[in-house]
Amino acid sequence: MDLSTLLDSSNYGSSLLGGYTNTINGVQVWTIIAVILSIVAAILVYFLYVKSNTEFKGFWKTLRDFLSFKTMCIEALAKMFYVATTVYFVLTSINNLILLGGDGIMPFFSQLLLYPLVARFAYEFIMVIVKIWRNTSVIAESVEKKPTTKVAEKVETAKKTTKTTKKK
Repeated sequence: MDLSTLLDSSNYGSSLLGGYTNTINGVQVWTIIAVILSIVAAILVYFLYVKSNTEFKGFWKTLRDFLSFKTMCIEALAKMFYVATTVYFVLTSINNLILLGGDGIMPFFSQLLLYPLVARFAYEFIMVIVKIWRNTSVIAESVEKKPTTKVAEKVETAKKTTKTTKKK
C-alpha cells in the first residue's frame, strides 16, 4: 500500500474508520482538537495554579514549584545520564575488544578512556551551568530578603543634607 492509495478519495468506507481517508482525516481533526485543548489547559493551569496567590502544602506545593521552575530536575537527570553513558561506553569498549580480538586493543583503550572523559567534560559543563543558576538564585533570594530600611534611611538623610545645604 502506498500513499496514493491512502489519499485516494474512492477509499471512503461506510464507517468512520472503514476507509483510509477517513482515518487520516480523523487523525488530522484529533490533532487540531488536541492542540486547542492543550493550549486551553496550559493557560488555565498557569493562571489558576502557578500564578495563584494561594498557599499550597505537600504534593501540591512541590508540583507548583516544579511547574514554575523553582525546582529543577536537570541536575539529577544529568547525573543519571552521565552514569548511564559511562557504563555504555565501557561495555561497548569491552564488546569491541571481544569482536576485534587482538586488533581491538587500541580501540578498546581509546574508547575505554577517551569516551568517558569526553562525557565527563560535557556533563561537568552542564553541572557548571546548573550551579551558576543555583548560586544566582540564592543571591537573588538573599537580596530580596535584606531589609531596605538602611538604604531608605541613607536616602532620607542624603535628601535632608541636600536641603540644608541649599538653604545656606
